Amino acid sequence: MGSIRFSGSMAATDRSFSMDQLSGEGLAGKYTRIRLMEPLITMDIGDMAEELGTVLEGLEFSVEEPKRILRAIEWDKSYYIHHHIAWDEETSPQKVLMRLRDVIRYTETCESDDLYKTARNTIDFLNEKGYIYIAVRNGFESPNTYTGNGGIYLYFISPFGPKVELLVHPRQSADSHRETDALRRNIIVAALAPDKKQASETETGFNRKNSAPEGYDVLRTYTLGDEDYRSSLEESRWSLTEVTCETAQNAMVYAVSLDGTELLSGYEALFSDGSMRLYRNYKKAGKAALLLTNEKGAEIDVKEISPAEYSIEDVLGEIRRLEEEQAAFMSRHFPHGELPD
Repeated sequence: MGSIRFSGSMAATDRSFSMDQLSGEGLAGKYTRIRLMEPLITMDIGDMAEELGTVLEGLEFSVEEPKRILRAIEWDKSYYIHHHIAWDEETSPQKVLMRLRDVIRYTETCESDDLYKTARNTIDFLNEKGYIYIAVRNGFESPNTYTGNGGIYLYFISPFGPKVELLVHPRQSADSHRETDALRRNIIVAALAPDKKQASETETGFNRKNSAPEGYDVLRTYTLGDEDYRSSLEESRWSLTEVTCETAQNAMVYAVSLDGTELLSGYEALFSDGSMRLYRNYKKAGKAALLLTNEKGAEIDVKEISPAEYSIEDVLGEIRRLEEEQAAFMSRHFPHGELPD
């Protein structure tokens, strides 16, 4: 078992769902179950990267954020209504969530010449860990129409139930994304249309120079069985996994068990300034870690600590104590409320 890699912080700090919805049986509750299982999947993905010598990028985005889930649901709802298909406000959103293949997703980068070997080794490693390989989409066969960018998208059913998307990306192609990302962020579509065109042309040209690596076409686009068969595989695994969580005010404590054995426990504490503390206790590894984020979900600090168990009362008390300490510090050092530049 390798080092702890913190992940999913952007989704944890997205408050599109209220805290009191997270332990329910509706859409938010089902989404929360997926999100709380994700650290166990990330442990396996991290072990894989260490074994294969590859690099994982963007782990803070390893869980799709609630606001994006809600947008996907609204899109499906519009489609259903437009085509006169029945839409049930209670059950249809959950069906959309369960159909999505990338609620948990990772990007694994490697050298271009190693792309096929890395994809094949990734499949073999995760198969040995109990993941069911259900699909591959070869992005070099059907590149993204906006960027011309390729990559190999692998899909699995995890031992815990949720599906996993893993993009195996040539490092050169991933670098091209970063080269043009700053430009894209500054685009205001109406005013800066030429810049948007330039960004697209820049990345498309870069990817043409970094053409499809040798051997990429050995992994052709493929899907295991039909949708009913894949759903039955997924449901059989969901039935073995139990997630319990208790919420109160701005805190949640939880535990994740597989076939009766508790594998993960932890808490999430939201402070009044929007920052968070995320604690995870990995029982199988005998390790625990604490992550501090800012109000946007970006990592401020992460450290490994001694494993411990916390009740909801413990976490609420910790929130109050830390906020009182912060208020006292500000009162002592900045009595007029003015922070230094």
